[in-house]
Amino acid sequence: MIDLNAFVDRSRPGRMITQGGFRSHAQAGARMEGEQVLFLLLQGRQTHVRAHWARFHERDLPHYNRLPGKGVYLKPNPTAVLPSGAGIEMAIVHRALVPGQLPDKATHLFTFGPSHFGLMFQAAMPVPMLPHWEPILWDLGQEAGLIREFSDTWNVRLWLVRVDTERWLRAMSSRHHLFTYEPTEP
Repeated sequence: MIDLNAFVDRSRPGRMITQGGFRSHAQAGARMEGEQVLFLLLQGRQTHVRAHWARFHERDLPHYNRLPGKGVYLKPNPTAVLPSGAGIEMAIVHRALVPGQLPDKATHLFTFGPSHFGLMFQAAMPVPMLPHWEPILWDLGQEAGLIREFSDTWNVRLWLVRVDTERWLRAMSSRHHLFTYEPTEP
């Protein structure tokens, strides 16, 4: 379960989506080139949000085209009533953002950041990892060019992580003294 509140900047306004008489707010999102959606957080009245979800699923919502492939690539998370009582919130999440749900032969994964990285790394990589290695791997991955911040987002921060076992193992061996069996005191 991903706690979206830990990653979405709700202090900034969302974008209004209007189509077919339905209006909802896109509070946060991330797209790859070609308008392919990785993450989209919709808010609004239940009927409107669900209508946009249906339009999105039919590839009919402008600027939010569905990712190529089968429908399993996108999943709405359970909807939640907004505190204001204004309606519901629904997240459309690509499975490359869910630990253990990466597509076969994935070349990259996406993470909301360090607090989510360890789970994603363990699910995607056949590289052993102890929990206290997570911050070391995060820093090392950025230095080695294996992790970079994804730029095509709004109100949410995502990082792109290269799934390249050989490069990760080379980077780790260059700093092998950091990877101890027991956590060291800071």
